[in-house]
Amino acid sequence: MNYFPQYVSEHVHSLDFSISSLAEHFHTSVLNMSHLFKNVTGIGYKQYVDYLRVERAKTLLENTGMTIGEIAESCGYISASSFIRTYKKLTGQPSGIYRQKLKKD
Repeated sequence: MNYFPQYVSEHVHSLDFSISSLAEHFHTSVLNMSHLFKNVTGIGYKQYVDYLRVERAKTLLENTGMTIGEIAESCGYISASSFIRTYKKLTGQPSGIYRQKLKKD
């Protein structure tokens, strides 16, 4: 399990990444994986995954001309609206506003 955080970081942006697929990869139950996540990261699975995905989205918003839909897909979200809701929940602002502020600065 030493490479657990690295594995998560490398695969978190895949659309088929889930706690179930993670548990299967590490040959454990979803419950054990959930506990491991909390022990290793200090937060729950969903919060950690959302954090990693939003950080990647910020980088893409800053450095590419990708559309919000393209960024959502690239970060592992099933839809642009799912991405936008999560982004706004974690950052307090819509992703489009974030990009507009970057252009002004």
